[in-house]
Amino acid sequence: TFPERLVREEMHRRGVEEMLDDDTIEMLGDFEDETVFAGHELSRRLFGSREEMLSLTVHDIRSWHRRMVRSPIVISVVGNVDPKNVGQLFRRKFGRVRTDGRLAWRPFRSTQHRARLRLVPWPTQLVHIVVATLVTFGLGDRRRIVLSALNNHLGEGSRWSSRLQMRFVGKQKLVYGVGSNAWNFRDAGTLTTTTQCEPEHVETVLNGIAAEYVRLRDQRLTAQELELALKSLIELSEDRSLDPVRYATFLGEQTYIAGGPITHEMFVERIAEEVSVESIQRLARLLLRRERTSIILVGQVKRLNRKNILRAVEDL
Repeated sequence: TFPERLVREEMHRRGVEEMLDDDTIEMLGDFEDETVFAGHELSRRLFGSREEMLSLTVHDIRSWHRRMVRSPIVISVVGNVDPKNVGQLFRRKFGRVRTDGRLAWRPFRSTQHRARLRLVPWPTQLVHIVVATLVTFGLGDRRRIVLSALNNHLGEGSRWSSRLQMRFVGKQKLVYGVGSNAWNFRDAGTLTTTTQCEPEHVETVLNGIAAEYVRLRDQRLTAQELELALKSLIELSEDRSLDPVRYATFLGEQTYIAGGPITHEMFVERIAEEVSVESIQRLARLLLRRERTSIILVGQVKRLNRKNILRAVEDL
């Protein structure tokens, strides 16, 4: 049940959060999906826009749960447990769950043929930069492991050995941090580089990101760069496998989207089999192209020149 009082309190908190600078980070993912997956259901916010959320009623929330909490559903449990006891707990807590439901979805087909640019005015001092690349395959595709390596080299978790981090933070001191993220749905995804800087440095930063993308297309990683990327990738997977909550979430997502889980041991084996300087360069040539690129700038953007911004990434 959802008491009306709790709904009103939550809506008030949402209104307050919208005015906070920290909330900008949470909004970037929505802006990215709306831009990259324009025209498809993937572009819709799961919980709706801020305006829609502020108008939600108890009836709306109950209807949303009835629509979302249905089969197909994946329950992943990690820990020293007896599977039989888990089954009993599941039946006791969830009751009888229908297993004949199918997830309604339609394949994603991109209509993008040139770079997209979106400027979002937002009450922040810095300009948040999102350079999103459309990935044309899903989580179950074998190239997903190579994508993980490419993402890790760019700066997964603001990795300090990434070239972008060393250039923008260490040498030029233009940003506080720069990182990347790879995400896949069933048959599409994104590879995203994110950072933030003063409005006058936006074009310089975008030009540097584009230059690194071009380098990845034209030049293979050095043996040292590949070793650092793979070492970090394996450590991230190992850390995740030791955290029950993160590992359960990871296994559940893999099972739900790709049809089966990938354990840490399987992940390491596939890295050894499929990830090389050649495979990373092939993927970079496939993905890191101007017509697959979307640039989202959030913050003090009113004085930015659209032509100059696009010119900063014209080499892509």
